[in-house]
Amino acid sequence: VAKIVVIFVENKISLKKKTISGKAVNGDRETAVHLACRFGFRDILELLLKSNGNQSLKNIYKSTPLIIAIQNNKLNCIRVLKRYKVNFGECSPNKSPLHYAIKQKNEDIVRYILQAMVGTVFFF
Repeated sequence: VAKIVVIFVENKISLKKKTISGKAVNGDRETAVHLACRFGFRDILELLLKSNGNQSLKNIYKSTPLIIAIQNNKLNCIRVLKRYKVNFGECSPNKSPLHYAIKQKNEDIVRYILQAMVGTVFFF
């Protein structure tokens, strides 16, 4: 918990109630959900999502928490996002989560996303 508090402070995210709802943001428009995915804090991510944290908000680079988790090789967070019905077909911009996973060269994440995408509709 102390480590996440330090990260929130370094990223200028307040620990007010609005953070739990996923509305507080840092300079890159990243919410606590984005940061939990960036640093692999699976338990914190679970808490945020249980408290209605928004998993579909995009930062200034148009990256969702799912894309952040993929770019940082955080399969544990990708699994949590899937349990909360993240859209594996959502693209950001013109790239699907699978594109990002292939770019990271993480076979476990590529395999997991391919399995999760069965029957997914893509939105470009």
